[in-house]
Amino acid sequence: MGKKLPPPEPPFWEQPVTAYLGLESSYGLNELAVFELGLLVAFFGALVAVRAYGNRTPMLTSATLNMRSLNRVNIFKECFLGYVNAGMLEPLLALSSGEYDITAKSAIINACQLLGLFSWLYLLTDAFDFTDTQQSFVYWSRVLGKPGRPADKTRAALAKLPAGLPPSTVPPKPRIIGKNTFDRIVAPPPSPSKIPAPPGSPKAAAPAGARAGSVLGKFVVPGTEKAKLPAWLKVHGTAANESDGLRGSFTADLSLWFMLACSFAAVCGVVSHRDVIHSHAVIILWVLLHHMTRAATAWRGTGYLHTLFTPSAALLPLEYCLNLTDQEMVGDDGLDDLAEWREFIERETGVKLTIVV
Repeated sequence: MGKKLPPPEPPFWEQPVTAYLGLESSYGLNELAVFELGLLVAFFGALVAVRAYGNRTPMLTSATLNMRSLNRVNIFKECFLGYVNAGMLEPLLALSSGEYDITAKSAIINACQLLGLFSWLYLLTDAFDFTDTQQSFVYWSRVLGKPGRPADKTRAALAKLPAGLPPSTVPPKPRIIGKNTFDRIVAPPPSPSKIPAPPGSPKAAAPAGARAGSVLGKFVVPGTEKAKLPAWLKVHGTAANESDGLRGSFTADLSLWFMLACSFAAVCGVVSHRDVIHSHAVIILWVLLHHMTRAATAWRGTGYLHTLFTPSAALLPLEYCLNLTDQEMVGDDGLDDLAEWREFIERETGVKLTIVV
């Protein structure tokens, strides 16, 4: 009988990375073939290209907001967050419990899963938390004084008052703050001691619309409706800065890319699918949430696939839109409040919203 020939050596692209590069096998890297490593590098290169394409593409100047779809997004977000919160328990128990036979490889896998879930917890919380935009709106409308809004109307009335007359004589319009809470301020008539002083007296020398102890009167420019900001109040940030932020965040997008890398490792056999089950689940949940978010609103002109792989570009505009679902933000003035919010969003982001209810 003839001597058996040795099996032919597999092509280099099918060889394990460790064998091809002459490295020692560690942490299952011998299961990763050369062509699989090439696919991984190409995949992340494509993600970086997608990110660069999004940076070069300008924001849309007009967009549509579907309120019904926005409500569905808000509800599904709770399901997503519920899974993320529950999923964080498993890797924590695996790392801390003495009942598990932990190895170096499983410790790294569980730590990676925990890190990935925590990044999604932060991303979703940041995208759906709109307290920062509410703060910006309150300062823009009530403190800094948007032209034509109550703050400027009050200053205009103060500027027209005789010297020494208290600002409390200009009662603001009653406003419904909540369902059962009314902010009704009724100003009492001026007392005899508050009657304007005769010309030439020390009190008459005060600027128009100002009086001792009046904080608002101090910062009214006499004869104008404008307010000068005190030294302790600083304003920073512009609409251009906000628009740039809504293009997306590289660190936030890493939340998705990291989960994709974990799932890719399972496909290549480096780890088992059970080890990265949370990565598979998060990717599926994100695909569903992304589709709902696109149905609600889309502020980027880059297309469906771009926002699918850059979750920050799809989610960050929601912190402006979710304010329109708050009954305290769109209160008793109804259409006027809605128009004011729309104007604020345009000023901050440069996007004109068409609202569909």
